[in-house]
Amino acid sequence: MGRRNLSRLTLALALASAALCASAAAGAPPFRVLATGKTEGRGQAPHAYLARSRSASWLARLAPADRAKVRKVDFSRSQVGGVFLDGSVCAFDPAITSFSRAGALVRVRVAFTRPPIGVATCIKQDTPYVVFSFARTKTPASRIQVTPVARA
Repeated sequence: MGRRNLSRLTLALALASAALCASAAAGAPPFRVLATGKTEGRGQAPHAYLARSRSASWLARLAPADRAKVRKVDFSRSQVGGVFLDGSVCAFDPAITSFSRAGALVRVRVAFTRPPIGVATCIKQDTPYVVFSFARTKTPASRIQVTPVARA
């Protein structure tokens, strides 16, 4: 094989590798929302949790139907996270707007809707939550950071 053929082969392999990486990045989203719901509030600040198995204690905060969805997750391939908007008075309609991972740290931004203008007080006993799954990697996630953001 001559130099020209090796150069062409190297270029072809590099282009194929770049195309494969681009298609993987553009493919499946990095997380999948499993459930959203409401539960009893605990505290005055948002809480975020990770589960590596079905026995995580925070899963008891979920509605029974949502716990059933988590039980269907293949924990050998995925991890589960949950964000509870405790302390966000009258927040509703939570949605993950940003997800990133850096080693063992997962960062999640959750947007929520405030009550309409003119609602002076909101008396609420429950808090909204969103539960999601994401791929398990060689370094499983062990920390989660949540940033709640009110929609404008």
